[in-house]
Amino acid sequence: MKGENFLNDERAVNPGVIVAAGIIGIAVLAVLATAFMFGESTEKAVSSGRLTKIEANVLDSNTLRLEHQGGNSLEFGEDTKVILSREEVEYELSFSSEITRLEVGDSMELTLPEGAELQKGESALLRIRDEKKRKDIFRTEISFD
Repeated sequence: MKGENFLNDERAVNPGVIVAAGIIGIAVLAVLATAFMFGESTEKAVSSGRLTKIEANVLDSNTLRLEHQGGNSLEFGEDTKVILSREEVEYELSFSSEITRLEVGDSMELTLPEGAELQKGESALLRIRDEKKRKDIFRTEISFD
């Protein structure tokens, strides 16, 4: 076969390749459409704790309350850390060692360490993190109004 006839010769392309390319193209479009229609932003997915709904309230300048309002229970193991980030400084919050699990309807209070107190109008980022998996379980911004 000569080079000038190659582009016009139908035998040069296998019909199976055309079908496979079409199927792959449709599959990619389906995945993109699904992600667009049902997807959430990464921040929203992380802040919602995926299947856990937790409300974080500032009770006073140095006390927070976490209340489990629905979804999966939240396990507190040795690798679970509660972290408050404010003004580029991270504070690890301590909680009672008796708390190993937070079920729907349960709540827990956290005392902020010295230097991490919130003043009126200030906000901070609160995260519950699994250090072993290096993953945030819960993440939200809190403010003291």
